[in-house]
Amino acid sequence: IPDEWPSRGKLSREQNPAYRPSDPFRAPPEQPGRHTVSGLLASAGDAIARCPIGGRGAEHRHHVRVRFGRRAPKTGGGFVGLAGKFWRNVTGTPSPQVGGAMNKGIQRVCIWSGPVFAPIMLFCLIIMGFMPALPAAYDAAQVAAHYEENRTLIRVGGTVMMQASVLMVLWVIAISVQLQRVEDGPPILSIIQGVFGVFANFLFTFVAAAWTVAAFRPEREATEIQAWTDVGWFYLLMPATVLSVQALAIGVAVLCDGRAKPLFPRWVGYYNLWIAILFLPGALVTFFKSGPFSWDGILVFWLALSLFLSWIFVMAFSVDRAIRTAEGGLTDPVRAT
Repeated sequence: IPDEWPSRGKLSREQNPAYRPSDPFRAPPEQPGRHTVSGLLASAGDAIARCPIGGRGAEHRHHVRVRFGRRAPKTGGGFVGLAGKFWRNVTGTPSPQVGGAMNKGIQRVCIWSGPVFAPIMLFCLIIMGFMPALPAAYDAAQVAAHYEENRTLIRVGGTVMMQASVLMVLWVIAISVQLQRVEDGPPILSIIQGVFGVFANFLFTFVAAAWTVAAFRPEREATEIQAWTDVGWFYLLMPATVLSVQALAIGVAVLCDGRAKPLFPRWVGYYNLWIAILFLPGALVTFFKSGPFSWDGILVFWLALSLFLSWIFVMAFSVDRAIRTAEGGLTDPVRAT
């Protein structure tokens, strides 16, 4: 490859392992420059390497660099990275550092989104007349009468709770980010926590939708209103194992932290294990219309609600402490041997 070719980070003939005298893409010595066929192909190779679209990884970029004799710069992935680099060049803004103040600030906003959702959820349940829970033993006429008296408030409460449920997704994401620092190897537990946590928070959307549908049309039959009400309570309390698996993943990850100075206190791990166990009675709501295992009972509603609210705040304080004690991203102390 002629040394006079204008390129950044070029390779000489001796340094290029792919150089072959018979290479048909090599420009003839008497026509060097970027406007030759080889020069255009090398420019295209650089562009492809800088914009790895469609999941093209390091192997593909290495092939492009070697095949066309250029060393592609390792920049941010895709058009987002290029746009960010252009904006920083125009405005003179320095590149954000991973784990810096901005990153920590975003994580803290996410983890405290959960405690913001908690009072919103309670407010919505109260104005809808579902705090305390509507008795499971009510017949269709009694349920329809409740909706007739609170129709507008049920629709308002359902709308607010549905929109606010996204705050819990941010809470779940912040927990997963910090759990990755605990795991030694592939972050399987943080992935489990994230997937089950996001799925559990979608249930708030289904609950709000069911109750809003029941209140939407005043001309509905009382039995239809009762059916949609039942659907809402079953969505809220019956998928107990979803939250249990989420709490179990957090507890196991915390207790398996083998570092000399664990990221989370060990009591947080045991607390999550107890949460995982005490959420399970909710799976029995379909068998009871009264008593502690009905959806308005002490074990299924009041205990689960108290545990859920305390869980939100305990994890918020614990994760916030982990974020504030982090030094430079995800770099952690040496694990105990």
